[in-house]
Amino acid sequence: MNSEEKNKVNPQSSKEKAQKLPVAKKRTLKQLEGDLEYYKSFIDKCVDSCNENNYSMAFSMKDKPSVTYEDIQKLPLEERYEWANGLINDKEFFDGREENENIHKAIRVLYLLGFRNLAGAVHKMSVDYSVSKHYQPKIESIQAQIKHKKMTSKGGVNRTSHYKDIALKIAGDTWMHTPGASMETLAKKIHDHLSKKRTDIPEPSTIKTWLKKSGLNPNVSPKIQKYELVISTNVDS
Repeated sequence: MNSEEKNKVNPQSSKEKAQKLPVAKKRTLKQLEGDLEYYKSFIDKCVDSCNENNYSMAFSMKDKPSVTYEDIQKLPLEERYEWANGLINDKEFFDGREENENIHKAIRVLYLLGFRNLAGAVHKMSVDYSVSKHYQPKIESIQAQIKHKKMTSKGGVNRTSHYKDIALKIAGDTWMHTPGASMETLAKKIHDHLSKKRTDIPEPSTIKTWLKKSGLNPNVSPKIQKYELVISTNVDS
């Protein structure tokens, strides 16, 4: 067999290999909720690992490669202020590549000027923000999957029907009181109202579709954007 024949790809063989590859199974609701709890717990642990009290940072001086907080505080205030001012105006700090450069500068300035615990508190807030932001897309994706699972489950279908009845009741009462209420804003207002008590409420676009198909919308112009929902006391949300 020559080299050309050896390098030929067998389509049938490639297809068979592809068929043997494992298919990723969809996560169950319980697994997704476990994933969400894991990420939130991980973020909490990262934040809790930051010690606000007796916070320490790495600094050096010409005659000392490493100086403690106590060493720094022994310096005259004018000298520490000059050091801090130079740090603030340092254009090469992180080479300008760090998104939160000013926050890092602020932490160091507070530390230099003697506000050790405050520097630690800001550092902790910075870690919370950075880690939460990093995992936000993943958490939002999991939350969306959980919401979809709940909506499409047997119980979710029943809940959807229940929310639809409530939405149409609120819409009908509101339109009776304010005939010119905009359908777009009404769907958003109803969504916001129901979301105060539950997390599995359909999106405003879904509620708008319910309202549109219901035929309850009065043919009144101009449309009003600012108004209050009319909610009966017997409406169970």
